[in-house]
Amino acid sequence: MSLVINSTGSFPLTIGLHPLAVLSISDFYTRAHLSRTLLIGGLLGKQTGRDLSIEQAYEFRIRDDQIDEEYFERKLEQYKTNFRDHDFLGWFYVPLEAPFEPTAAVLPIQTRLTELLDSPPLLLILNAPAVAGAAAGSLPIKIYEPVVVEGGRTAFVEAAHRIESGEAEHIAVLHVADEGKTDAAAGDKVSSLLASKASAATMLLQRLRLVRAYLEHARAKPERALTAADDEIVRAVGALLGRLGSAVGNLDELALAQQVDALLAALLGVVTRGLKLSSDVGAKRQVLDALRDDYKRYR
Repeated sequence: MSLVINSTGSFPLTIGLHPLAVLSISDFYTRAHLSRTLLIGGLLGKQTGRDLSIEQAYEFRIRDDQIDEEYFERKLEQYKTNFRDHDFLGWFYVPLEAPFEPTAAVLPIQTRLTELLDSPPLLLILNAPAVAGAAAGSLPIKIYEPVVVEGGRTAFVEAAHRIESGEAEHIAVLHVADEGKTDAAAGDKVSSLLASKASAATMLLQRLRLVRAYLEHARAKPERALTAADDEIVRAVGALLGRLGSAVGNLDELALAQQVDALLAALLGVVTRGLKLSSDVGAKRQVLDALRDDYKRYR
């Protein structure tokens, strides 16, 4: 029986779903349907009030149809050590058959996670890649917020979500979008992105040189030769430098952040290639299984 109800609140959740989490969950879909095994996992990210950002996904261990709680707590602690600003936001599972929505079967895990976390987590369900009636280009993902209804029962309200991506994730998404194209075409897009940034940096450098040349010229002037316009320009440059200094902050930290973004982009590229290879292997396995069954049937 479905547990989905219509929204009754006036403050709906706003949920941003990052590509890295989508890639991880889609890998679980492939594994679940090839092995015919139920796979579930956790969702990590940031939360500010009713605004959530889902950025990571990882797998739970299952023992006797229950969560391995020791592994769950250890894994969650490891993630919080490395991502101090991340919280546990919810969990996901990949149904092996219809219905692709919350039913009574999810309640034991939902209840136990609520007890472990002292708050009800979100539930994300991944449907089949091609769903009848789905909008073109939409992801087969639905996210549900648990609510308590009359009688103390748990029900679920579907929450809207949007795709969010940083610069490093954007590069990886280019690979996913161009999965059927050559690596050279994807490389051209990345090169174009980098070229536009290099052009912007060159233009900024030219403007800074122009400002420096003006300041050197103004400094060489006698004080009586300076005009009100010169004073105004110098004050504006000083104010701009003050804002830039506070915005840039520690350059070492900025450089480290850029390095981490580059490594993340490389990692996402590897994950994307792995997903493609896994999909290819799954398709070939299905063909071989069909040929084997035909051989046994007509032997």
